[in-house]
Amino acid sequence: MKCTPFFLKKMFPIAALVAIFATSCTDIYFENPVPQGGEALRSAPTEWLGLYVVEPDAGEEVSELEAIFRTCFRFERTEEGNLLVSTENRLHATDLPRLKKELEAQKQAGKLLDYQLTESFIFCRLKTTEEDHIGVEEQYATLIKSGSWYVLGQTVQPYWLFDFKAGKRIEYERERQAILRAEWLPAADSVSVKSSRLVARQQQKTWYFNTRKEADTTWSLIGLEQDAKGTLRITLSSLNDRKTFEQRMEYYNAITPFRKDGENRYVINPTDEALQQLMKKENLFQTIRMQQLE
Repeated sequence: MKCTPFFLKKMFPIAALVAIFATSCTDIYFENPVPQGGEALRSAPTEWLGLYVVEPDAGEEVSELEAIFRTCFRFERTEEGNLLVSTENRLHATDLPRLKKELEAQKQAGKLLDYQLTESFIFCRLKTTEEDHIGVEEQYATLIKSGSWYVLGQTVQPYWLFDFKAGKRIEYERERQAILRAEWLPAADSVSVKSSRLVARQQQKTWYFNTRKEADTTWSLIGLEQDAKGTLRITLSSLNDRKTFEQRMEYYNAITPFRKDGENRYVINPTDEALQQLMKKENLFQTIRMQQLE
């Protein structure tokens, strides 16, 4: 069974669904940063900066909710030349009738007491039960018009910061609305921060982001390349299908030795040539494809 990429597990609104159905992933780690002969990145590349929407794989089943609220990633360069990756969910204007139909279906099924859909908000009234007390809760999501799309305001948040000079990747996770807010930063949110070591390299038209937790001795990999049509292909060092991989273990070991290191991890130390072969194997690693919007 295909494993859901870890950073998609935190995205609204699919997070609750993924938490129920996601399976355990098997990760591939590297003894050393790769590629060995790559050129060090000292600032964010300008070739593929912009906003992208995640495209489902051919034949992949997605829920109506996932089809309406699309997962998007924005790649932007900071003043210091670092790379900031943020996430958001968007609703296309042509999908508004689908959303209204889905809300009406939820109401008819008794999951919603009522709803309202405007150009700026989605309002929902839900029945709640707490300690045998039945109550009513009002909820809303903000819609911000952006061209032919509506951005769900509450979903916009920073995700990663790649600091090339410091050699660090910072991971952000929103926790709550900040209690102490400066007057010049209204309604600010608090975030937790996790830091990992970073070695970023480029070889030809592929960018490699090697990261390692301080307590670890091996590296995870994110590979990124863009085709002529603007599609961004992101490769993660997690197996796409463990069963198929193990059935073809002899084949992959002929490219570079895979050493098992625990229940759900393998360690490799490929040459640059072997790395290129592995990266080109369509169904070996998890891949995410994103289409550029702006």
